[in-house]
Amino acid sequence: MTLPPDSPHLFFLDREYHLVGVLPRSYFVVLKLNRVPHQFVFDFPDHPWFRDLFGLRKSAYVRIRVDNSNEDWDLHLKPSLDSSNLFGYIYKRSNLQRIVVEQQRALLHSRRLPLVFDLDDTLVRVVANNDGRYVPEKEAAKVPHRVRELEDGRKIVLGERVHEFLEWAHHHYEISVCSLGDPSYVKMVVKILDPTQTWIKGILYSARQEYNHHAQQSSRHRPPKDLLALYAYCTLTPEEYQYSMLAPTDRVPFYGGALGASSPPARATSMHLPLVVDDMPQMWATDQHDNVISVRDRRGQGVWDVALYPMVYNVLSFVHTEFFRRLDIHQANPREFNNAPSALAIYKEYLRGMLRDQIGS
Repeated sequence: MTLPPDSPHLFFLDREYHLVGVLPRSYFVVLKLNRVPHQFVFDFPDHPWFRDLFGLRKSAYVRIRVDNSNEDWDLHLKPSLDSSNLFGYIYKRSNLQRIVVEQQRALLHSRRLPLVFDLDDTLVRVVANNDGRYVPEKEAAKVPHRVRELEDGRKIVLGERVHEFLEWAHHHYEISVCSLGDPSYVKMVVKILDPTQTWIKGILYSARQEYNHHAQQSSRHRPPKDLLALYAYCTLTPEEYQYSMLAPTDRVPFYGGALGASSPPARATSMHLPLVVDDMPQMWATDQHDNVISVRDRRGQGVWDVALYPMVYNVLSFVHTEFFRRLDIHQANPREFNNAPSALAIYKEYLRGMLRDQIGS
């Protein structure tokens, strides 16, 4: 069994454990990216709660008692892909929170913000002679320069200038994808959208499993998409968020408990950074609707298209420029600890200003 290098020599095995909390999938991604191996394999419990945990692609954790240590150590329980086992990962909570904070800090140091794109009816639309949200073959034939064939033989129509848009956006945003399509579909479409694999460098996330799980349960109206599943730093406390904004020369060392790491990792949500471009905001968790730049197809413009220029381009340009202008000011005045910028707040400011200008005209 491989334990973390800073682990104590002795863990106490109790007769029973009480679940402390549930974690979004993004926390497992953090463990995976940091090559934290699992130390235990348990039989999957035949219980509705654990089946729900599997269906929502979440994990749980319990507290572990350790010898001669006042720090919190947890056992992270993740369902296997076939729901036959639970994998157990031991970690020190303060270490995990430090990694999450540094993950956000590294992103900001690169002068990028997180941006999530939906696929279908936002960047592409499938070609088919079916009822529903498809591009008929006769219509697709009118725009051959926008038609691409997927590896499985299906065809899609790209939004006008989508490659140009993604090439621009990747300089300012870390681009991720979240789609209701299955994982293979997501990968095929992304290969078309980013043929050089240089623009979409973030997370490729299929929320199909969550969608199917809700459809089979009484929770069928619950939204399947969740920013917490993509970004662990959306769980940061206000203090940790402020801390991550400080310039490296101004920050004190991160000691975990000093910034709230003694509380459960998924204790609160902080949606200050990510923005989403999607034609269906209702697919996202209710408290994340404000993060969505809602788009729609051009009505009366012939073949399906979503106008990324000029509106989406303008808002993303404004948010990025204004965010890092304020961040530079904030880091130059570290005593103003509570005034860290928020991409979400800046987006709302942009919308208010646009409405004001329209009223004034």
